[in-house]
This record gives sequence, C-alpha cells and structure tokens, in this order.
Amino acid sequence: MEQKGQIIKSTILPSPSQVVPSQLSSRIKPRILIVGIVQWARQEVYLMSAKYEFEMCTAENREQFIEFCRERYQGVVAIYRNNVTSDVSQRIGKFDKILISNLPDSVKFICCYGVNYDTIDINACSNKKIMVSNTPDPVYNATADTVMFLILSTCRNAFAAQNNLRNGNWKFGLQRGTNLAGKTLGMYGMGGVGRVVAKRAYAFRMKIQYYSRSRLDIGTEAQLHAEYVTLNQLFQTSDIISLNLPLRPDTTHIIGQREFSQMKRGVIIINTSAGGLIDEQALVNALESGQVASAGLDVFENEPSIQSGLLTRDNVTLLPHISTFTSDTEYEMELLVLRNLQTALNTDKLVNLVKEQNVESLSDLFSLAFGGF
Repeated sequence: MEQKGQIIKSTILPSPSQVVPSQLSSRIKPRILIVGIVQWARQEVYLMSAKYEFEMCTAENREQFIEFCRERYQGVVAIYRNNVTSDVSQRIGKFDKILISNLPDSVKFICCYGVNYDTIDINACSNKKIMVSNTPDPVYNATADTVMFLILSTCRNAFAAQNNLRNGNWKFGLQRGTNLAGKTLGMYGMGGVGRVVAKRAYAFRMKIQYYSRSRLDIGTEAQLHAEYVTLNQLFQTSDIISLNLPLRPDTTHIIGQREFSQMKRGVIIINTSAGGLIDEQALVNALESGQVASAGLDVFENEPSIQSGLLTRDNVTLLPHISTFTSDTEYEMELLVLRNLQTALNTDKLVNLVKEQNVESLSDLFSLAFGGF
C-alpha cells in the first residue's frame, strides 16, 4: 500500500471484493461513486471499504456518464467528486442542471474536493434534495503561502530579475523593487485564507486593512492587526490588493476597468482565489497604462488559457494554479472529503455543508473561508 507523499500512478482503486474479502458481510453496503481520483488517502479508502462499497467512475464522456446513471450507478448514495486533478471529471464536465437531473434518485450527497464549487449547480442539487460539501480548511496555509510568495515576487521584481540573470544581463536595465515593510496590504475579503495572510504580512511589518461584507469582531481585528475600511478606501489607499473571494455570478469580474481606475496608481494585484474575479483584458490594459504596476496570479479567467498580454509581461508573476499543489494539502483535502462522506452516511449530515444549503447558519462556509462573500 502506497504511503502519503508518494505519487500513485494508478488512479483505479481495487473493488471492495478484491481488497477485504474477509470483512464482507451479507448486508448491503452504502455505495460511494468516486468521480475523479484518490491519490494520497488510498489507505483510508482501503479501511473504509470494509463498511462502504466504493466504485470508480469509468465513463469515457458526459453522455456515457448519464447513461451509467440510469443503469450502473443506480443505488449510489454519495459521490466523491474531484474536479481539480482528474481527467475523468474533466471529461464529464460540470455538474449542471441537466447532469444533476440525471443522477440516480438514490444520490443524497456530493462531497467535493476543493474550496470552490462553481462547477456544481447548487440550486439543482437542493431541488433534488442532494446535500453538497467542500474542503475549505486544509487550503488556508498553503494558499496563504502562495499569496506571500506572489507579494514578495511582485514587490522585488523577482521574475524580471531572474530573466535578466538567465539572459546574461545581471542587473543591467532592471528596475528596482520595493520593500514590504510599511506598505499597505488591502485584503478584499477576510476569511480563513485572509486571516492567515494577515498574520504572515504583519511579520513583514506591513499595514493590514480589509473590506468584507461581514466585519470581524474587534478582538479578532486586534489579533490580526487589521483595520476595517470601506471598499473605496481599500482601493484608494492600498499599495497591494489581495483578492480572497469565491467565484459566483455576483462576484464575476468584480474587478474591472472601473475598479482599477479607483485604485492608487502603481498598485499591485494578487489573486489566488478565482480567475473569473478579474476582467483579464481590463487588467492587461491597466498594466500597459501603468495604473497597475505589477500582478501576481495563480488563477486565470479561462485557465489553462492565459491572455497573451499577461504572458509577455515580465512585471507579472504567473503560476499554474499551484496554491494547494502540495502533497500535504492534497492529503488533508482528501481526508476531509472522506470525513464528509462518513459523517453523511452515518448521520445524514455534512461537516462542510455549502453556504447556499445552510442559510440559517451565520458562521457558514463562505463566512469562514472568504469573510462573508
């Protein structure tokens, strides 16, 4: 059995009848369909297979998946969905209204790997009485590390400096960077990731301010050394702006030409949350005009496609969506999906029920992960 930290080449889990024949009983086990892969927590799945029947999705495309839902997947109670690293999930596509309507009536839970779940029609799930969960907590530290890396890279002009060095130019023609100490970091959204970023940024002696529809309590603000400001104040006074919001219809292109024009000239933009938050063409225009001095991006509007205007600029640090791309984080995320599955099948509840299905809770998912957005 592979251990955590090893890359597993095979993405097909053995069936329970192959794994633990001595533990099988005559009773019917709850069926779990894995749409995607389990890469790091395979040992935990092995142990869980004594109580639950796991089935790997083998559909070659969306049409075949819907066909299997009418026959092969009848009786499935819960779905483990990984749409981040899985070719299977990419071939099947979004869990939109049409696909949700074709899921077997036995499906009661969809447990997602990842924070964002914009590829799932939550309303359609709710109408079909399907509960949905995600995995916010494990991503906080890894994402905050990526935010700080991008801040350091953009402030110190590290990408251009590296290119200069590799091209044999040393520091010739290189623009000087700027220190982090004393700079104002504006957090647009102050949830789980934002709070970890704030602690790291304070260690660099940065001034921290934030805007969120849900203000933190005074005690938490004091602990984070963070000041609550209006959105206009955030735009006008921040040297660096980090986006920490979920992607939803009401947050798509929440940063565009109008917002860039309101910001301090020479502002630095950091985005590790969701590419669709920014109108990328507007960002390119702002970079060309100098309104935005630099940008650090881990996510993109139409990834993996990226605007050529971003690719050709050496004052932009680009990462291929790697904020949670560590074995430690991915293992923790997989464990949380499995915990959600176990809790769901044992208690009919989910550990991380998504906000739209938990409207009565004031401390719901997005309040925790994104500061109320």
